[in-house]
Amino acid sequence: MQAKKLFEAKNYIEAEKIYQQIVQKVPNSYFILSNLGAVQIEGGKLSAAEVALKKAVELNGNDSYAYTNLGIAYSRQGKFDEAIGALH
Repeated sequence: MQAKKLFEAKNYIEAEKIYQQIVQKVPNSYFILSNLGAVQIEGGKLSAAEVALKKAVELNGNDSYAYTNLGIAYSRQGKFDEAIGALH
């Protein structure tokens, strides 16, 4: 997948664009929303990452990937109580 290669190459802007395009077509994909949130964290778009990751958690509350990234997004915004809740 091109977005994954861009993410691995630390080209977060282009990776985010691709994930956003996919979200437009498949808005309820846990996998895509989780990866979009991860890319947005790395790109410094913490509020946007929070939105994507919250939706991912709503879709699949059993997988730790989105929860972990949501905790990271919260902590980088100084929302430590929320971070603890997401990581607990």
